[in-house]
Amino acid sequence: MNVFHLLSHQTEMIVYRLQSIVEEKDRYCKVSSPERPNYYWGNFLLFPQAPQENDFHQWMKYYQEEFDIGKQNFVSFTWDEEEEGDVKAFLKNGFKHEVLHALVLKELKKPIILNRVIRIRELSEGQEWEQQIQMHLTEPGYTLDFLQGQARSFQDLIARGVAKRFGAFIGDRLVADLGIIYEGDILRFNNIIVHPKFRRRGICRTLVYEVSRLIVEAERFDKIVMQAEAGEPAETLYLSLGFEKVQRSHFLEKVWSPV
Repeated sequence: MNVFHLLSHQTEMIVYRLQSIVEEKDRYCKVSSPERPNYYWGNFLLFPQAPQENDFHQWMKYYQEEFDIGKQNFVSFTWDEEEEGDVKAFLKNGFKHEVLHALVLKELKKPIILNRVIRIRELSEGQEWEQQIQMHLTEPGYTLDFLQGQARSFQDLIARGVAKRFGAFIGDRLVADLGIIYEGDILRFNNIIVHPKFRRRGICRTLVYEVSRLIVEAERFDKIVMQAEAGEPAETLYLSLGFEKVQRSHFLEKVWSPV
């Protein structure tokens, strides 16, 4: 699996190959992050095909051979094809099955209404990153330690020249942010969030549109990728801006404790 079929995996590997350990095994690809053992999508197995009827016990055996489940308290799998496969045994054993769509920008569409209050710029060091961490803490399931690690990781990507992070500000207050990660002629949006107190004001739509406009005007990237949970409002928003669904990917995870 040196070459991945799904855009989700192609773009995620930009980060994993820089900050994690990617190992090609006979039957799967192992991604591990020793410095971040509590990050379940930094420590997972990626299979070439979807699970079949009797794969549950074998996949669990592979995972237990590669990771210390007792220590990290989670198990996570994904695969490099669009088919769902047979996930019944995983669901029966407490796994969550998530379906995400890879969206590609075809032709950027300007929204009828934009939020004219916010100002958009790249995050600077220090206090703005502290705001970013505190804002992401409003999302359920995250801890301060985890988000501090996420921020350091993303700042490392910025220093390597493969990422940028943009914020939407009202005055000096950060009310939304998103990241972009890129390599060669492909770019991927990363982790878009709006502070709960500032939602339903067109901030997300405006932020995504304005950053997309900057990317398009730069004429550097042939493929601009967004990933969204299938059928959720965020996907509808991205589609309204000119993104189109091109692929779907599947993720199985079971977590016994917060990230």
